[in-house]
Amino acid sequence: MHDALLEARGITPWIPVFGQYKPEIEGFTYEQATNCFTCPAGKLLPFKRFDSDPDGRLSKRYSASCSDCRRCPRKPTCAPKSTKRKLTRTADDAHYRRALARQQSRPGRRMRRLRQRPVEPVFGSLRQPYGLRRVNTRGRSSAHKTMLLTAIACNLKKLLKHQPKKTLRLAIALPAPPLKELFLPCWRTHYSRS
Repeated sequence: MHDALLEARGITPWIPVFGQYKPEIEGFTYEQATNCFTCPAGKLLPFKRFDSDPDGRLSKRYSASCSDCRRCPRKPTCAPKSTKRKLTRTADDAHYRRALARQQSRPGRRMRRLRQRPVEPVFGSLRQPYGLRRVNTRGRSSAHKTMLLTAIACNLKKLLKHQPKKTLRLAIALPAPPLKELFLPCWRTHYSRS
């Protein structure tokens, strides 16, 4: 997540939290000191391991013990198709929580209003007229090139809109070429033979 890099450099990021991130899981409470969740029945789901998805994003896996879930009266609704309840959280959960708290604060709401004026319409124009609802390339580097070319086109279009209406034209008179010196010797050599 970009927030982690900016925070490491001492920069306060104002990047909004979008997507499917939810800070709380209904019925489960997180205990930061022990790095584990507590289920509604009071059983612990400790941190087990890190997983990665095909895109390379890390996630944390929390899971309860099989014996706790087997004897639990809530198992049919909590984990009906598995032997134990598992929770998956992003590895950047702490950064997401801080970003969400900043976003919901008063300065965060002000920054969102400032961002919505010049920045958000650009994303909308990239999606509709430039056809970037989906990038039809393979790999991150190709997608990055597509985005750069589209951004260049968008910036050029903006630049052309902000050109002054009246352009200043300047005509410079050049000195006359010395035709006499070039033309006469050539004419004399050509016609003097005949």
